[in-house]
Amino acid sequence: MSFFQKLLGAFAFLVILAGLLGFLGTQQIAGIGAASYAQRHSAETLDALAKVAAKLGEMQSSVRAHLLGGDDKFLDTYKAADNAYRAAFSELQDLANGNDEQQGRIDELRRLADSWRTEIAPREITLAARADSMEEARQFDVTTGAAAWTAIARKLAEIDTAQREFVSGRTASLKRAIGDQDTFLLFAAGGLVAAVAVVGLILILVIVQPVSRITRAMWEIAKGDLSVAVPGLGRTDEAGEMAQIVDVFKRSAEENDRLRSAQQFFEQRLKDEKRQAVQNVARAFETKVGTLMASLGNSAAQMENTAQSMSATADIANQQAATAAQTAEETVAQVQAILARSSGLASSIKGIGQQATEDIEAHITQVKTATRSVVSAVQGIEAFISEIDEYAETGGQPAPAPRQIIPTGVAHASGDPGLGTVLTAAAPAPAPDSAPPAAAVEEAPATVEPGQPEGSPT
Repeated sequence: MSFFQKLLGAFAFLVILAGLLGFLGTQQIAGIGAASYAQRHSAETLDALAKVAAKLGEMQSSVRAHLLGGDDKFLDTYKAADNAYRAAFSELQDLANGNDEQQGRIDELRRLADSWRTEIAPREITLAARADSMEEARQFDVTTGAAAWTAIARKLAEIDTAQREFVSGRTASLKRAIGDQDTFLLFAAGGLVAAVAVVGLILILVIVQPVSRITRAMWEIAKGDLSVAVPGLGRTDEAGEMAQIVDVFKRSAEENDRLRSAQQFFEQRLKDEKRQAVQNVARAFETKVGTLMASLGNSAAQMENTAQSMSATADIANQQAATAAQTAEETVAQVQAILARSSGLASSIKGIGQQATEDIEAHITQVKTATRSVVSAVQGIEAFISEIDEYAETGGQPAPAPRQIIPTGVAHASGDPGLGTVLTAAAPAPAPDSAPPAAAVEEAPATVEPGQPEGSPT
């Protein structure tokens, strides 16, 4: 059952309960209204009865005043009271309609009153009209008229007592109805409040509480706690659908955590392998560089000795060239006859001396260049070793590519052509996700072999 159906059922229950309580309340109000109307009707009946009694009393007083004083003006009062009596009696009959017992008493009262009005009162008035019968009229009033009025008064008292008892009963009924109404309203209000509370509790248990539990589970999962169980997976309402969605979210989070853990494991393993490979390359490179440095030191010493020897040879060649020139000049003076042939010989000797001087200077230049290349190579080796140490410390950067750190000229000058290139067999291939090293390959200028002219290939 969906949330909508549950809410609709709760609303329908409350509407039916409210309707039932309203119907019962209406019945209570109708009873109170009936009792109130009956009380008011009884009070009006008593008022009408009092009017009838008052008019009858006024008629009797008018007749007796006429009998005592003989004044005809009292007859006018009698007639006016008689007309008012008829109107009041008609009203009393209308009010008593529906009450058979009271209606019977009122009919008896009417018979008695009409007997006095039509028989006794007219006879007394007729007798009082003559002076000789005035005493008879008075006697008739005292006997017959008094008896009639006693019966009328007794009937009026009987009707009044019955009506007042009826009023008392109606008043008691009204009070009971009001009390019942108060009790009903109290119980109705309590029942309605209890019903609303029960319906609210049911809605909280079947709607609010499951949604609240699912919300708390969702928050825990969002915070990273995937051990929490998702409540309400077996429900068939909207709470069950929400629980299924949260469970899908939880499974996705678990899969993401698993993939993240696997990725971190492989990344750490790759870093460890790279660090180990870099350390292996560094150790192999340090061994090779140590060997090359030793060989480079020996070659530098040999080159220094060669340079000193070549410098001494150049000095001797200069001296010999100067001596030969001086000898040639002295010979010119002695062999004037053969000047033409001697001049060609002197030119050849000067050319030889000049060529020897140029060759010696070229070899000295080569030695200086080779020495500078050796210094540059040593600095390059130190920088490259620093780069390797730094990479070994970081453990995650790509390894530098091998570069030529021994100048070609130095290699030729030392007599070991293998010094010009660092072996790259020990270096591992860069990882697929690693960028190529930024180190540049240092190339030293080419030098010429001793005894070769400048510009010729080594």
